Amino acid sequence: MKRIFRHLGIVVIAGVLAGVLGLILLDAVVMPYLVDVPSVRVPNLKGFSVPKAAKRLKQSGLGMAIDDSLHHETIPYNGVVDQDPIVGQRVKKGRRIIVTLSKGPRYYEVPNVRRVSLREARLQLEGNQLQIGQTLYVSSEAIPAGAIVEQSPSPGARLARDSPVDLQISSGSPTQPKKVPNLIGLS
Repeated sequence: MKRIFRHLGIVVIAGVLAGVLGLILLDAVVMPYLVDVPSVRVPNLKGFSVPKAAKRLKQSGLGMAIDDSLHHETIPYNGVVDQDPIVGQRVKKGRRIIVTLSKGPRYYEVPNVRRVSLREARLQLEGNQLQIGQTLYVSSEAIPAGAIVEQSPSPGARLARDSPVDLQISSGSPTQPKKVPNLIGLS
């Protein structure tokens, strides 16, 4: 009985080895002759619009698949931000290259900083990815000294990241005495 199981085990192992060798032979020798597809280098698509990127891929014998889109500060709307596989990699002709597109720059809403202190205005603007532009001190009866009288652009406007917002700051009542800074020695 043991002898039968031993012979059966040897036959099964020989069959498995023959099957593995057959698959390796099929993959390494037979399939390349049946499926002989030339390979090409992946072109650079970054910054190209979708139609231009598709044309460039078609010239190389490749296709395009759109994956995702994200905001990008320098690449315009529908421009290619990234690609997979990367530039220069060799791929089989006919393969689709996956591209990530730009939504263009992200725009941030200008908050209403009127009647708040300069410090509070700075915090609100920086929280909205904006910055203080030019500042001008103006006299105001209604708004206390140090508070924002006016802003440009107006609240609700949408600006690109790090855009300046100009502020007019109250220097207090026009009849109130003002402190004059020391200007001696300055150009």
